[in-house]
Amino acid sequence: MTAILQLPPLSGSLTIVNNADFLQAWEFTAGSPAAPIDLTGLSWRMQVRLASDPTQIGLDLSDDSGGLIPGGAAGTLTIWSPKEANRRLAPGAWVADVLARGDGLTINLFSSGPLAVTVVQGVTQCP
Repeated sequence: MTAILQLPPLSGSLTIVNNADFLQAWEFTAGSPAAPIDLTGLSWRMQVRLASDPTQIGLDLSDDSGGLIPGGAAGTLTIWSPKEANRRLAPGAWVADVLARGDGLTINLFSSGPLAVTVVQGVTQCP
């Protein structure tokens, strides 16, 4: 049995600069006092799609690919996208969902609307 039904709905936005690695961690907690939600046994998927054309997938991240890194009992989920992948993202408006799977259920953590992702054109290029 996983804690999938304890996961809270999320909202918000991310900014990715397309000339650098992207690293963002979320912490899932519940209760009072707040304690980490154990993410053990859950699998994760996230697609970043062009807002004006959702058939255009810019990033396809999962725990299998290493783009989503669950922290188990620590209750963290880290998004990791290297600069090589981010270089392919055109500056502008993108959207994403984050799906958690476990116990035969799939939950969209951004159920009230997609995560807004803004891609910014980076200036300095590193070899």
